[in-house]
Amino acid sequence: MLKMMAIEIPVPLGAVTLVSAIQTAYIAYLLRKKWAANTVMTRPLKAKLERTLSAHKKCIAFYPIFLVILWTSGLFFNEELAAVLGCVYVLARQMYSCGQSNTAKIWHFLGFYTVVAAILLLSLTGTLGLLRVILDPNIDINHLLGRLYGEPTTYYNFF
Repeated sequence: MLKMMAIEIPVPLGAVTLVSAIQTAYIAYLLRKKWAANTVMTRPLKAKLERTLSAHKKCIAFYPIFLVILWTSGLFFNEELAAVLGCVYVLARQMYSCGQSNTAKIWHFLGFYTVVAAILLLSLTGTLGLLRVILDPNIDINHLLGRLYGEPTTYYNFF
């Protein structure tokens, strides 16, 4: 992390976010270019473009989920691990998109399962990081409960 004044800037997370946004724009550009270049659509060509467009739409649907869990994992668990898993997600998404248009479906399935694994690992690390912050022994549980529900009559000793 880069420190400016009293704020730590998460540079690796920002870099992965920027690369993933550029990759999404590049895939959209390639789709538009392929679509515009083919004025005469044969049935196999149209099917190939539809499969590629479908893969791109699925990647776009996962993109907000990816960003939320990337930043949650990076801020609450480990920034470097989240950045590495984010890079794995970006590369797997590229394999998934390219594998959809190729005849070799192994890249499509490998990319899909790698994307799912990266999403699950980022979710797990983000959840563990949030639990670590929530269950921090330095947090006064009685004070939090008192503010939420009024003054507690019994004291809770979790730690």
